Amino acid sequence: MSEKLKSEVDIRHSGDEKYVILLVTNRKTNEEKYVFVSYPLPYHADIVEKYERKLQKFEDADVQGGGLIQFDPEGKKLKTYGRSGGYGPPDISLVKEILKEHFPNFEREITVTDFIRN
Repeated sequence: MSEKLKSEVDIRHSGDEKYVILLVTNRKTNEEKYVFVSYPLPYHADIVEKYERKLQKFEDADVQGGGLIQFDPEGKKLKTYGRSGGYGPPDISLVKEILKEHFPNFEREITVTDFIRN
C-alpha cells in the first residue's frame, strides 16, 4: 500500500474477542478509511451492526473480513488469528498496516488462519 492509509481502531476490551475490518466511505466527499473494530460480542455480524449505528447517514461501511484478536493493553501485546465464518478472512497486509500504525510500541503477532470460533 503505497500511499498513507487512513485508518481508525475501535477496540473495547482486553482479552480474546472477534474483530472486523470495515471500509467506511463518506458519500459526500468520497473519502475512505479503514476501521479495525473489536467489541466483546458473540458474532462478527453483531460487531458490524453495533459499529454501523455510529455512522453518519451519509456514510457506508463495507466489511473487509474479520478474525480474532488477543488484546493486552497493559502488557502491550496483541495477536490476531483465525477468520470470520460469515465475512471471510481480512487482507493480512491491511491488518498489519493498521495495527502497526495504531500500536507501534506493542509486541504484535499478526496472522490470518483458517480457525473459526463459534
